[in-house]
Amino acid sequence: GFDYGTGRIVSFEVAGSDIIVSAFQPKSVLTQVLFEPEPTLDDSVTYDITSWSLPYAFGLDAFAVESRIEAQQEYIPGTFEPVQADQKPLAYLAPWNAGKHVVFLAALLREGIRVRYAEYAFETGGEHYPAGSLIITRGGNEYIRNFDEKVAGLANKMAIRLGTSTSGLVDKGPDFGSSRVKTVFPPKIALFSGEDISSLNFGEIWHYFEQELEYPISILNLDQIASADLDKYTILIMPSGDYEAWGEKERKKLHRWVKSGGKLLAIEAALEFFSEHEDFGLAEYLNQEEKNAQQDRDRKTAETERTAPYQDRERLAISDQAIGAVFEVAMDTTYALGFGTGGKFYTLRNSSQRYAYLKEGVNAGIIPTADRHRTGFIGYRAKSRIGNSMVFGVESVGEGKIIYMADNPIFRGFWENGKLILSNALFLVQ
Repeated sequence: GFDYGTGRIVSFEVAGSDIIVSAFQPKSVLTQVLFEPEPTLDDSVTYDITSWSLPYAFGLDAFAVESRIEAQQEYIPGTFEPVQADQKPLAYLAPWNAGKHVVFLAALLREGIRVRYAEYAFETGGEHYPAGSLIITRGGNEYIRNFDEKVAGLANKMAIRLGTSTSGLVDKGPDFGSSRVKTVFPPKIALFSGEDISSLNFGEIWHYFEQELEYPISILNLDQIASADLDKYTILIMPSGDYEAWGEKERKKLHRWVKSGGKLLAIEAALEFFSEHEDFGLAEYLNQEEKNAQQDRDRKTAETERTAPYQDRERLAISDQAIGAVFEVAMDTTYALGFGTGGKFYTLRNSSQRYAYLKEGVNAGIIPTADRHRTGFIGYRAKSRIGNSMVFGVESVGEGKIIYMADNPIFRGFWENGKLILSNALFLVQ
């Protein structure tokens, strides 16, 4: 069958725990719409995304087959064994690889519970815990009333299986008292808004915090930055948009804030603010390798279009566009931005803008070659230059950091797998 992960026809075996979604059912058409790996376009000139397949949106290992596979039984969600609050272990251990784990973390922080995470994988009690796993120790939480009941209750409510440990010493990897085990400091977050900001991207982020995480977030209008006390916040989020309204005074103020320890997160079109303002001094090289080449391409494209028949110009232009194309991103699982991803992420590209690898900093998510294209429309000229590009990167500036997200990780709120990467940026990147 068709392997969503590689984009190729492969041989595979159906295991006992696999879920089979049959197209031979009353909702067959809807099923095929939601799972179709290669949507057929009558015309590539389209106003909307050209791929939305759920295995990519959820980051699942999946296959599509033309033959009918008979399931042995109806799918029934697995039974969940509740965590017992009377165990009183030294530490509870939680996984970190899905959206519900972020909701769990946010709930713990709202309760004032101190949470830490492992920068490196470790083993204890015969269990393996990957980097990013949450560690909730009794030490440091002595002042929390009903500590065990709260941790176990939240985990049971969200059907999260917790591990436990009776010792701070592990069998393999850093011990719980190591400097490689970091504290999650509850971030104080502000989100920029304004007429020149994408209302869609702004709304997606706001909704995620308010409705899913139930985590507090402040809203700052673009014209408020000059008078705002930025020291009240530890993270500022720049949704996709145009930030040309900020002058030298605002840029310098933002620069000082980052340099003194702030964390700035820029998404999609917001990255252009850095590549266009070398005087900002934060990311003067972010897109420099591409600028001259892009100008040459634009000039050649303009010359071709000027002599082309008028009705062909729109079709010629889409050769440089990406319209909801899915690419597999190679994630660095040794860095906090890639924790829980298993080494890959399917990104939905809605822009042909390409960003070269950071010369300094961490290229946490990259598209190394153009053959990482999985589905959806991207023009042949845009595709030819997509290799060796950065999708997610982190740059240190003084005591602070700038996190670049060339693609929107939570597109329309349904690109579920990207919520983990966004949350890594907010809670784990230090």
